[in-house]
Formats: sequence, structure tokens, C-alpha cells
Amino acid sequence: MIYLSLIPVLLQTAEVARVLKLPTFLTCGIIGSVLLYLGSLIPGAAGHYTPVFVTASTVFVSLSASILIWTGYGIRPGLTVSKFELSSELSSELRSYSWSIGTVALSIVGLVALSPLADYLKRLPGMFLSPEPELSWDVVSYHLPGLAEFIRNQTLWSSDGPFQSYSQGYELIGGLSLLFFHSSWGLIAANTLSVILLFFATIYAAEMVSKIVLAPSKLPVNKFAVYVISLALWLCWFKSDIFAVGKNDVFEAAALLAAFACLLDSLSQKPDRVRHKALLGLAAIAYGLSIAVKLPSLVYLPLFGFMAGVRLPGHDAANIPADSAKTSAARSTVLFSFPSALATLSASLLLGGFFQFRNLVMFHQLVAPDVVAETYRMALVHQWRHAELYNPFDRGALYAFVCLTTLSFFVYCIKNRSKYANAVPLLCIFLFTALGLGAFAFMPTSVDIAAGSLNFQDRKIIAAYIVAAILIAIFVSARAAYLNCIKIHSLVWISSLAGILLIVPSYNQFLHREPTPGMPGYENVKGLPTTKIYRWVQAFTEPQRIYSAGLRPWGLYGINLQNDVFYDLHSHILEHDGEIRVLAIIRQFHPDLILISVDPHSYTGSPHKPAVVDWLRGQSCFTEVYNDETVSAFKVGHGWEELLRQITVPSKPIRMHG
Repeated sequence: MIYLSLIPVLLQTAEVARVLKLPTFLTCGIIGSVLLYLGSLIPGAAGHYTPVFVTASTVFVSLSASILIWTGYGIRPGLTVSKFELSSELSSELRSYSWSIGTVALSIVGLVALSPLADYLKRLPGMFLSPEPELSWDVVSYHLPGLAEFIRNQTLWSSDGPFQSYSQGYELIGGLSLLFFHSSWGLIAANTLSVILLFFATIYAAEMVSKIVLAPSKLPVNKFAVYVISLALWLCWFKSDIFAVGKNDVFEAAALLAAFACLLDSLSQKPDRVRHKALLGLAAIAYGLSIAVKLPSLVYLPLFGFMAGVRLPGHDAANIPADSAKTSAARSTVLFSFPSALATLSASLLLGGFFQFRNLVMFHQLVAPDVVAETYRMALVHQWRHAELYNPFDRGALYAFVCLTTLSFFVYCIKNRSKYANAVPLLCIFLFTALGLGAFAFMPTSVDIAAGSLNFQDRKIIAAYIVAAILIAIFVSARAAYLNCIKIHSLVWISSLAGILLIVPSYNQFLHREPTPGMPGYENVKGLPTTKIYRWVQAFTEPQRIYSAGLRPWGLYGINLQNDVFYDLHSHILEHDGEIRVLAIIRQFHPDLILISVDPHSYTGSPHKPAVVDWLRGQSCFTEVYNDETVSAFKVGHGWEELLRQITVPSKPIRMHG
């Protein structure tokens, strides 16, 4: 029902994109994503995050959008679409290029480098059938447990988990299968959507950047080669991150890049108020989605506000009489529209700022204070002395290379500024990449240190890397021509899509009517002995209240999310004064079961459970009901109150530890 309600408005969106010459796939993807997001956000913010309210909300939002498009552009909802001639369009465009040996070689190399995309598509059916092994460590530790908490409490105002103060917009888009069917295959669909959006956002951004950078050039670059090389570069740089199911970095990058490309398009276009407003609106929506997904997107707020408000020479000349004295001024003066900038940024913040607003209300700052204190120490600026940062074969070298590329582009702009009619678009391209690279240095958890080894987390600034990749692709390509954005206009294609939207969820739910037992891929982690604790917990038919330390919480909620889980992601927190923390949690949370695992991050080859396990075994009020080399489980009985008289426990509320 939810997906079907999107079809009429997406058909209208495709027609608007065709009329206004916007990128069809990208525009439809952004609009579809924001409708799914709002459909979950509205009832969740109101404290009714349930299947019924989410369905009603999504249908209402979709109908409202359809009516707005009808009244604004005169395009009625329906299935009448233009003829689909993709193959003939592509062949004619490709034939129009001036091909040289160099561009042919570059294109072939780029296409070969894109082979991981084909491999991903080949694996996609199997991933839908068995999504659990595809879920990354962060997803089963942070993302899915956070979404499960929202679903169990039926509200987005819940903040029990250690990372609930993070923005969860991506989880709302990809979590519909969890909300309706208690299954995680929706994250496979969301990741596929993210990759597709990033693919078309890169093409759109490459088109706009090429148009601006090559404006004064008499030897244009072959844009097909630019597109292919740009795509190949980011795929090579971020191969493992692009296909990391459940993570939100790819979606954020796609939304940011789409917003940036729309704003660049609004700067470089010929005067056309209708298209200009549509571009600003699409940019506001895309940027709002990126804010809803990840807080660091706010670093682009000043730049995007400037780009939305600036009016380059000639923008308003078409709306001034030819004999007017203002005509020459309009054609030579850079203006700034504060209302336009304010409207664009306000729309983005209103759309994507719920989680920041919620945090301000609950914590009086944008992120929970304990999260900031714990993660900011892992910022790049605090780890610059680490030797691995300067390894020429590691990610630090790639970061330095992208910084050098950005600096080189800035030098190029300075030296060649006289060749351009206006340097503002060039400045915006430089600032987009520079802001991302600069913000990364101060970003919490921009690096991660595990077992003394430093890992670069530059997946957080994929969008900035992609713009650098586009600049590289432009300057290594030899010829150029124009490749139109691909357009979908086929009734048969639309009907097939509608069938898929109906069949795939139904088929998936049929296949998952008997959920996969345990937690495939996480029953043996980091060399620890295999544990069956997840299967053991899922065998309970009655709801359980569980305290867990060192396990992945996603596997403990039960088949129908019936269990209430209080979790510490790392059990090393119990190494010192562990009994005090356990008693404090018992007093506050009242668990039925206590599960304590060997800490996978500090595992050295010999399973070593925290000392608190032996202490629990020595207390009559705790009964060990499960034990293997990795995990011990205790049932909490009567008499633990007596321990509170012997051991002083802090009165301050205990929060989950991440």
C-alpha cells in the first residue's frame, strides 16, 4: 500500500523533470525518499510510530504532493507517459561524441572498474532472501537496535540507547520492513536505492562541474569519459563502504551531491524562473534529507545558503524590459536574494531537523553530551601524531591526495580567473570539497583505533571525494560532448515496476515467515569461539527483559521484537567495579536475564570473561542458565535487594554504553 501510493506522484515527478529538463531518475529518487521519510517521521514524532499510522501518513503525504504538482505544474496524476526511447537516445548521443584512442581507452578502463556494481546486482536477489549476513557491525550494534527501540516504544522521542541522539532519517526510510514484518530486508532495498541515487547524483554533478570548469575551453572534454571515470574512482575508493548494507553514509553522500548539483545548475542556467525555483526546491529537499540522515551535513549550511541566494549577471535580465536602464546593470552585477536563501535553508531545516530539535529539547544540545565526549577524542586533529596516519599505502595518503587535488584546483582558479565570466561557481566547487575535507579533521570518530591500529573513516565525506574525482576525471579526459540525462517514459516499465513493488515484499515476507534462527555472521566474531546465545534467547516465547554486555543487541530482541534490551556494547566496562554497574542496572531496569560476553574488541586469543561473571556465580540470587566459552547468562531471582545494602550503588541514572 505504501509503495503503491508513491506511483502516481512519481509519475508526475518524472513528467515535471522532463518538462523542466531535470535529471529524471535522481529527481524521482529524491522525491520518493522524502515521501517515505515524512510518512514515518510525522506519526513517529507524534508518538504513533505504528504500521497503521505510518501507512495512513505516507498515503496522505503522497496525495498531498500529487495535488501540489497538479496545481503547481498542471500535471495530473495518471499513467500517461512519454514514449520510452532510451536505447536510441543513448546510441545517438554516443555517436555524436568525438572519440579518440585516449577517450576510448579511458572509457574502457572506467567501465571495467565499474564491475563491482554488476557483482552487487548479481548478488542482490540472494541478499534479499538472506539479509542478516550482509548487515555490518555498526548496523547490528547501533542502527537496528535504535530503530527497534523506536518501534517498541512507538515514538521517535525514545532515547534509552547510547546512540539514539544520532539522526535516524535513513533508518526510517529503510526500516519499513522491520516495522511491518520484523525483518531487515528493507535495508537491502535502502542500500540499493542509495547506490542508484549516488550513481545518478555523480553524473549530474559531473555534468554541472564540467559545464562550469570547461566554459572558456576550446577543447572540451568527452563527458562520457568524465562520467565513467568519476564513477570508477569513487567506487574504487569506497568499494567496501558503498556496499555496506544498513550504513547511512552512501545515502547522505547522494543527497548532499544532489543538492550541490542542483544549486550549481541554478547558478549556471539561462534565466528561467520556473526551473530556477524547481532547482532550489529539489536542492532544499535533498539537503533536508542529508541533515535528517547525518548531523555533519550542517557544515554545508553557509555554502548552500550562499548558492541559493546568489544571482549571477544575467539571471534577472530576461525579466527587465530591453530598453530599461537596469538591463546593463542586471547583466553585469552579482546580486544576492536573502529571501531565496532563507526559504531554501528553512525548508531544509524544517524537513531534516527533527532529530536535532528533539535533542535540543531533551539534552539542550545537538547530540547527547556523553556521546560527544566519547567520540570527539577520535577526531583526526587529536590523532595527528599516530604513525599510521602517514602510511603512504593507507587511507591517510588518499585523504592527502584529495586535499592536494582540491588545492591544485584552487590554484588553477586563481591563475585562470580572467578567462571566466564569473568566478563564483568555481569558488563554490572549491568550497564544497574544502569544507568536507576540513570538517572531517574535526569530526567525531573520523578515525578509529582498534587494537592499536588506526582506521580512516573517510566514508563520512564521500561527497567531497566525489567532486575531487570529477575534477580529476575532467583534467584527464581528452574530448567532450553532451550526454543527456537518462529519462524513463515507458508505460510498460512503470507497470513492471508496480508489479515488482507488489511482488517483492510479498515474496520476501513469504520466505521469511520462518525467520532465520540466531544471528548469521555474528555468532563467531573476531576469532571468538562460536556462541549459540542468540538462538537461545530467540527460543523464548514470552517477552524477556535482558541486560547484555559485549553482544550485538540486534540479535536479542526476539523474533517479534518482544524483548526489552538494555545493552552495553563492550563488556570491558565491567572489568572494574562491574558488580556496581550490574546492580545499578538491575535496580533501574529490572532485567530477567543478564548476558555477559567476552569483549570481542579486547580478545587476545584466550576467552576471558569479565571478573563480574565469577561474582554473579557466587550470589544466590543469580542462577547461571547458559554458558559457553564466549557468553554466560544468568537469571535474576529474588534477594538482589540485599546486595544493595552491602554495596553502595550511585543514585545517578545509568545509560547504555556504546
